Amino acid sequence: MEKNLNGIPSTELKGVRLKTTNIVLTTIEIILFLWAIGLLIYVYRCNANIIHISDEYIAIEQDVLDFKNASDYLTDQARQFLISCRPEKIHNYYNELYETQRREKALAHWKEMMRTNNDEYRVMMQAYQMSQQLEEVEVHSMKLICIQENIAIDQFPETFQKYEISAEELSLDETTLRNRAYYLLYDANYTTVKNLIGTRIEQATKAFTRFTQEKQSEAAAKLNRGLIALLIATLSFMSCVVFNLIVYIRLVIRPLNSITKKVESDKPLDIKGSYELKVLERTYNKVLEFNHKNRDELKHQTEHDSLTGLLNRKAYDDIRESLTDCGNPLALMIVDVDDFKNVNDVYGHEIGDLALQHVANVLNTTFRTEDFVFRIGGDEFAAILNNIAFENKEVLERKLNHILESISNPPEGSGVPKISVSIGVAFSKCNYGTAVTEMADYALYETKENGKNGFTIFEEEVVV
Repeated sequence: MEKNLNGIPSTELKGVRLKTTNIVLTTIEIILFLWAIGLLIYVYRCNANIIHISDEYIAIEQDVLDFKNASDYLTDQARQFLISCRPEKIHNYYNELYETQRREKALAHWKEMMRTNNDEYRVMMQAYQMSQQLEEVEVHSMKLICIQENIAIDQFPETFQKYEISAEELSLDETTLRNRAYYLLYDANYTTVKNLIGTRIEQATKAFTRFTQEKQSEAAAKLNRGLIALLIATLSFMSCVVFNLIVYIRLVIRPLNSITKKVESDKPLDIKGSYELKVLERTYNKVLEFNHKNRDELKHQTEHDSLTGLLNRKAYDDIRESLTDCGNPLALMIVDVDDFKNVNDVYGHEIGDLALQHVANVLNTTFRTEDFVFRIGGDEFAAILNNIAFENKEVLERKLNHILESISNPPEGSGVPKISVSIGVAFSKCNYGTAVTEMADYALYETKENGKNGFTIFEEEVVV
């Protein structure tokens, strides 16, 4: 039997390919998802149609109410004129007739809404024609009252002025003329036509209600069918997802758990799971065998100074490089132990090491966790302070005074002799650049020139 590089029979590398499984299951999921989306859109449209039908019904009801109110309003204004003889009643009448036109607007809207069902519209047209018949009677009655009361008709619309009264009526006396005007608006014919208008409106309303109910039932049935199909699509999609999850658990998750335990225990992996994992496991076993042979050759390069525990020169260079485009204000502080060679000469190198550790401890405990403190040379330290602007130098000055005080007064019994440091500080408005280092060095030089044991802050903020 043919074997692979690990001595494992090649037949063991046979298995379900994760890529093929993914393609098949993902394709099915996409199809089901698109189906569900299509059904969701269909359900949304069905629901919107039901809302539209309801809105139409409300609008038609309002049209019917407007039509009836307008017809009644014309009658009321005509009858009120008979009683009060106030000209504004005629003006109100003609304003409704030619300006407001609620009947005409309601009829036009009804025609637009009922374009698929003209029977109800014809019934409403009959009601409108009857209402126009009553207009003739109402205008006739109001004109008779104007004649009887000697009311000037030139103040009224031209249509009213041109309305002609027969010579026979003009010959009637005032009492008979008034009685005739009243009779026109209250006789049986007028009342009958008025009632017929109400009957036609009621017939049209009932017919439209039935029509609306049929449309709503049809729309509701479509919505129910869509919801059932959407439920089926959703359940199918979820089932596919669950099946996909089960496949991943069996072919990936469980083998990965086993791999994790083996890796943590530094043991060879069992060849199981999907085909891809088997290839990975075989490769890992080869690398593991190689690493066991060469582990002693690998060394870890530390970024910290072994004496002080601070970041070392390499870390200092790396962090400065990373801050060249950070976009935030910062400050660079360079610290030099004054006359450190004398400390080593007088007290010895062990005490010198304690002095350096003391300086490192003071610096490390003074600044924030977001700041960086380094030992960049034998007796030279540095700190990069993030998110601090030149306007905050007073805060930094207090910290610097604290550093000078703490370093100059080491704890009793620590074995650290009295030492001092010189500090130079430069600010950058944003990012790090060589100019910041140059300005900090210059500030340090100024401190040394002015007697050491102090600090100097470069008075211009560097723009990088």
